[in-house]
Order: sequence, then structure tokens, then C-alpha cells
Amino acid sequence: MRSFLSMLMVSFVLIVLSGCAMQEPAGPVTIDGVPIVNGSTEGCGDGECTLGEYHEFCPEDCPLTPWCGDGACDESESPADCPADCRLEEDECERGTRMCDADGFQLICVHDYDTGANVYARLTCAEHEVCDAGECVPVPWCGDGVCSEDEDCDTCAADCGVCPFCGDGTCDEHESCDDCAADCGVCPPVCGDDVCEGDEDCDTCAADCGVCPPVCGDDVCEGDEDCDTCAADCGVCPFCGDGTCNGDEGCDACPEDCGGCPVDCGDDVCGYGEFCENCPADCGVCLAFCGDGACDEDETTASCPADCSLSDDECERGTQRCEADGSYSFCTHDYEVGVNIWEHLYCPADLICDAGECVPEGEVEPVCGDDVCEGDEDCDICAADCGVCPPVCGDDVCEGDETCDTCAADCDVCPDPVSTIVCTLTDDGLEMQIFGPFLLMSTLPGVPVGVYAGCDNRGGWSFPYGDEDSRPWAEWEGWDASYTLVFPAVAEGIGLVLLDATGHEAWFDTETSATASHMAVTGDCELRGGKIYPLE
Repeated sequence: MRSFLSMLMVSFVLIVLSGCAMQEPAGPVTIDGVPIVNGSTEGCGDGECTLGEYHEFCPEDCPLTPWCGDGACDESESPADCPADCRLEEDECERGTRMCDADGFQLICVHDYDTGANVYARLTCAEHEVCDAGECVPVPWCGDGVCSEDEDCDTCAADCGVCPFCGDGTCDEHESCDDCAADCGVCPPVCGDDVCEGDEDCDTCAADCGVCPPVCGDDVCEGDEDCDTCAADCGVCPFCGDGTCNGDEGCDACPEDCGGCPVDCGDDVCGYGEFCENCPADCGVCLAFCGDGACDEDETTASCPADCSLSDDECERGTQRCEADGSYSFCTHDYEVGVNIWEHLYCPADLICDAGECVPEGEVEPVCGDDVCEGDEDCDICAADCGVCPPVCGDDVCEGDETCDTCAADCDVCPDPVSTIVCTLTDDGLEMQIFGPFLLMSTLPGVPVGVYAGCDNRGGWSFPYGDEDSRPWAEWEGWDASYTLVFPAVAEGIGLVLLDATGHEAWFDTETSATASHMAVTGDCELRGGKIYPLE
């Protein structure tokens, strides 16, 4: 057994190492009788085996040269030839073994060449490492880049990231539009929450935004709309003269709609339709004087021409007449202006004027010639009131606007045309070929010298032609000859005319000729209103 005193002396020269630094002795100085010294890795690798460095953990600086007594039982050594290396004393550790002490330091069994004994070198594990089963192993720590089980965003944002928060641009599972509109967006409006917001309006959510105000013109009379504020939806308000007796209208306020009030002569009230001429009991006796509009018994044309001779525009006082609309007029004297006037009145409801009197409608007999087509009057029995009956094709009478073209049954079949105008639209314009004879188409007194044309929009209708006139003409070749005239393609309203040597002109009455002489206009033209037009 090596000298224990020498080991104790070594144990007092301790070097404390914290990580890679020397440190003062700490913890126990022996384990199971084996001395403990402080080791150091601070200078490992500098090529010098200094105090605290041992081959077992710093072989690059402290290489091992096997020799008997070096504390290692090498391959060439045995207990017989080197008992110093190949057997251990009871108070020595096995070189190279590792363990952890109670304070968490790493202990490595090393050979102390100074003392010649195996001792434990105490090493402090590096930062963020702990000793476990004799080895320094890393432990999770905030900042190692790994979010361990016991770390989270609250305790270690460096490894686990920043905890989600409202405003980070991501709508996380614990966020919603209710508590974080910045990330999750504004909550869509909810109809029925009493808040009119977003795209809600009275059409989509009346519960929040209220009922839409009525819209005038939507064909629905609703809300505060009425005939005054919105006739388009609610109709026109009733008015006197609309043909309906309604509201506060009556025979006195609106006889046009409700009919005139019945004449009740004798009730001591000079009422509607009553005058001194027809009801002296209520209205008093008409004043009798020359100029009162009535030719009294003691008045003559000689003594009072103002009363006894009526002007053409005055009515006979006290007479009544019916109006076309069923109302009537009564002739009374207007004392303010001194003339007789017709006072317009209305018969009571359900009555109508006939022969100057208001009678029930069923008792009125129509009168042919009163300019009112009524009752059983029609065009057959009263043309004076109802107008002439239109012609009826097939009644064997060719009348009115019937022709052989429109009603051959009455007017006979049209004869074949005796002259023809054929139009052709070409690249040069509108080419018109006129085939005679023209005898039935003209009343020219002299012999024609040429066929000329008039045109609404090209050259007009004056003759002779001007120097730059765009209207064509052709020399006269005879009544049975054919003639070709070429007009601009846009010419419209074309008429034809013959001129004689004396300058007389005779226009073709193409409309009459088309019927009387049965001239035909064919091809790219048509006859309208007596003039020729290109087909559209």
C-alpha cells in the first residue's frame, strides 16, 4: 500500500475546475477511501501535461508510456511480473472508471504519477450539462434551439417561438372575430342582433335596419303612400269630374259625377236648377221690364226690340236643350250682363236628358240626326249619327277603297299591266327601265321631246334641268318605246314627266296610272304615295 501521507498531501493541493476553469476543492475528499483531486480540462490540447490534467481525459497532452508501476496493467504485464500495476490495493479505484458524486460532479479514476496511486479526478460538467452515470450529458435549456417538453412559448420563446397574440396576423384556434378582429377579421353581421351593420339593409334584414320605406313607382301602395303623395302606386285621388261620385262629393258640390240635385220647386228654396223662369214659387217672379230678356204681353218688337227680337247668339228664355254628354242647359236671363245665357246643368243620377227633359235612360228613344250614335242605331240605319258603313268585300258593290287588287269579288279581276317600270340597283346606281305605252299616263298637249324625272333628294322638281343636275333624262323615242334612266343609289321620291318642244310638262300620275292603266312598278323599287322609292 502506497503511502497514505503522500496522498493526503496531494489532496490538499486541489485545483478547482468549473467548466474549463480551475476551482477550489469542493465536496468530499475521498470516496470509499479513494482520494479525490480536482482535474482540469482548461489546457487540454496545448501540448503540455500540466497540473490537473491526466491521460484518462487529456491524452493529447499526457500520453501514456506503459511501464511497470504506471498503475495500468498493460498487455505485457501480469500480477506475477508487475504486481504494482496488475493488482489494486483496497483503497484504489480502477483506472478509467467514471461516476458521479452526490453534488453532481463527474469523477474519473486517474493515475497520479506524483503519488503513484489511482485517485478520482473531480470535473465540473459544462454549462447546460449534468453528470449522469459517470458521463456529462446535455440537458434541455432555454436557448438550445429545441422546444423541450417542459418548455413552451410562455417560458422559452427563444426555443418555442413567441406565443400567439391578437395582432400577429394569424387567426389561431383560441382567437375568433369576436375577440380578435385584427387577425380573424370583422365578424359578419348577424340579422336579428339589433345592429344594422355591414351589408345589412332594410331589404336583407328588416329586424335590424327597419322596414324599407315605400318606393313610389313599385306598383304597391303601402306605408304612408296615398293618392296625394304617390299616384303611380295608389292611383289618382278622386276629384270632381273623374266620373265617379265618391268622398264628400254630392249633387250640389259635384253634379258632374253625382248628377244634379232634383229640382224641388215649392220648398221655398231657390235651389239647383231652379230659376224665376221655371220656379217662381221658390225664386220669385221674374222682373218684367224692357230689357229683361222676356217679351212680355205688353211688349212688342216695335216697343221693346231688346226683348222681343233675339240676336243670333241668344237663346229663348225659359227653354231647355240636351247636351251630347246627357246633361242639359236652361236658358235664363243674366241680369248682370243683360243677355240670355245657357246655364249648364246635370240631370239627377240615373237620369238622362231627352228632348230637353231629364228622363230615365231606358225611356230615351234614339233620334237619328242628333249626332249621337246610341241605342239600336248603327251605320246601316243611321249613317248621320254612326257614320258610313265600311265597304264589305263580297257584297257585289265596288265602293270606298275597294279595287280589283283588294276585292276582285266586287271590282272584278285586274287586267294585265299595259306599262311597266323595272328597277335594278347596280354599282352605277339605281337603273330604271320604263316600258310603254305611255298614252294613258300623260295629258301633254304637244309631242314629247324627252322623258325627265323629279326627285325629292336629288335635283328637286324644277325644270329645265340645271347644268350640274343629277337627274337623268332620255330623248323621246315614241309612245311604245322603252327608256332607261340611271339615278344615284340614294335617290328617293322619284317622279316621271314628259316635256314637249314648247316647254309644257305633264307629270305621270303614277298612283292613278297604277290603278287605271295598271302600270306595274317591279324589281328593286316600290310605289308609295305616287312616287317611286328604292326598296330598303
